[in-house]
Amino acid sequence: MRKGILFDLGNTLVQYFNRNESLFVLEKCLDSVSIFLEKLGISLDYDNIKHRIEKENYELSNHKVRHLEKRLFKIFRLEKLSMTSGVELAICSQFLKPVFPKSKVYEDTLPILSELKSRGYKLGIVSNMPWGSPSEPWKIELQKAGISKYIDNLVFCSDLG
Repeated sequence: MRKGILFDLGNTLVQYFNRNESLFVLEKCLDSVSIFLEKLGISLDYDNIKHRIEKENYELSNHKVRHLEKRLFKIFRLEKLSMTSGVELAICSQFLKPVFPKSKVYEDTLPILSELKSRGYKLGIVSNMPWGSPSEPWKIELQKAGISKYIDNLVFCSDLG
């Protein structure tokens, strides 16, 4: 019989930010995207941007994922920009840039994962991501944090919808 243990990521293995910091972090994330787009020479339509942010800051009642890249393209009115996976990922990575430096791997995370792995458990992470952000930047962060070497399977909401 196989033994496996599933973990959530945020506030289970790693602390990113508290719920009461959500709006502040969201503002920093959107600022990061704005700066990135302006450096690319993309002129932004800031008319009613706060309204567009508020309009995109919700989750569906059926719990389906609203992907970050689609939200950002609506907020910043980037419909004319070619939506290739490289452009989408770059914009989403910029959005997450303020989140990752705030991260703190809990002091017991790596020792526990190591111990469970040494006992033969299969380990997995099943997690929702802020604003339906893509999994690629999170996977890179898990590698940097030393977590991914213990994990057999990763499932993020943006991968499944």
